Amino acid sequence: MRTDQNLQVINAIAQKNFNPALLEKYSGFGGIGMELSEYDYYKKLSSIIPKDEIAKIKETTKTAYYTPELLVRFIYKALENLGFRGGNIVEPASGNGAFIKHMPKAMRESSKILAIEPEPIAHTIIKSLYPDVKTLNKKFEDVELQANSFDLVIGNPPYGSCTIEDKSNPDLSKHAIHHYFSSRGVRLLKQNGILAFVINAYFMDNIFDHVRDIITKEGGSLLAAYRLPDNVFQNAKVTTDIIFITKTKLPTRWQKTKSITIGNQTKQINEYYINNPQNILGRLNIIPIYERTGLVCEENGNLIQKLKSKLEELPKNLLQTHSIKHLLPYLINKSWPSILEKSNNRLGFQNNHVIKSSAPNIQINLVETCYNNNPLSEEEKYYEINIFIPTKLSILNHRFAVEIIIDKFLQNFIEKKFKYKIFYNYKSCN
Repeated sequence: MRTDQNLQVINAIAQKNFNPALLEKYSGFGGIGMELSEYDYYKKLSSIIPKDEIAKIKETTKTAYYTPELLVRFIYKALENLGFRGGNIVEPASGNGAFIKHMPKAMRESSKILAIEPEPIAHTIIKSLYPDVKTLNKKFEDVELQANSFDLVIGNPPYGSCTIEDKSNPDLSKHAIHHYFSSRGVRLLKQNGILAFVINAYFMDNIFDHVRDIITKEGGSLLAAYRLPDNVFQNAKVTTDIIFITKTKLPTRWQKTKSITIGNQTKQINEYYINNPQNILGRLNIIPIYERTGLVCEENGNLIQKLKSKLEELPKNLLQTHSIKHLLPYLINKSWPSILEKSNNRLGFQNNHVIKSSAPNIQINLVETCYNNNPLSEEEKYYEINIFIPTKLSILNHRFAVEIIIDKFLQNFIEKKFKYKIFYNYKSCN
């Protein structure tokens, strides 16, 4: 069924038919790679696309398992609960674009998104379905990105034992592909940024050859993790975790593993799950896996209800301070042409009498102490927003017009329970 649907989508793309309802049926070839080697199927495929594209698809057959909608929606609900509102986002292995499709509208409109995908068919689909998103048809390790530059790294990275060669990050190159993606992802985060991945359980449970120590050195801490049943992915029996890692110092213990005994067998599991067994969303078991035994998580109860209950346990608005301090300046600068246009429309100006100004410099501080140095209560704390507009705007009406539009902009962004005061400075900020 999947192979037939994939062939149908590939043929449609070749015919320049970019019907979204059809393109979204593409599920990649993870778990069904043998079909690509069957003579009849290969013959049909090679009559539609070049052999070099088929070779690129073959490279992903052991790692390309697209994310179920249930998990994508849970991750976004969790991010919203934590206070993430938008910013600079990268998805290093985008697949068919599930994380873009289900991104909340307000978050998407408040973000600059980069989607990276090496598989040519999946990349074509993303590029067609989401023209507002910047896409790159490359491998993650071949894309040069500045460290400490993203507010969110999100996705479902490929799993496997293959290692990555990345000349720009040689210390990460010796590790398995899913370890590479997670450690480099944290390296890309800004301070207080967050990584949200669906990832193989080996990331958490490996005793050796893991990257949890590297992530800690990069300033990352585990915020929360959830062990999933091994049947959540189509055509794959694999135990996975949803992980949230933030680039800030938290006291979470997750560096080491500890023994767990089931029946008469003992395996290692991350100490986080020993301390937080309620985040194991299935039943642990030790079963034969190939020529050895392994720790797995089997289905046990309603996963939808379990995930829903986990949302209620997350700390509310943990990232709100980060969101306001780092996202708000980005949003105002991004929307500055629109703010000026609305200001001019409010004044009824024509083209030869418009207000002109380059984007402002914005400084935001959380005020926790009043002028007599007494600490403020939680209800009294507020954000001081200093907006330095690099023009004098000597006419008072001009200033009022700009300030009214900015005020409305802020009211739409900052939730009512967060107090703020705005200070405008019309001198050059240089």
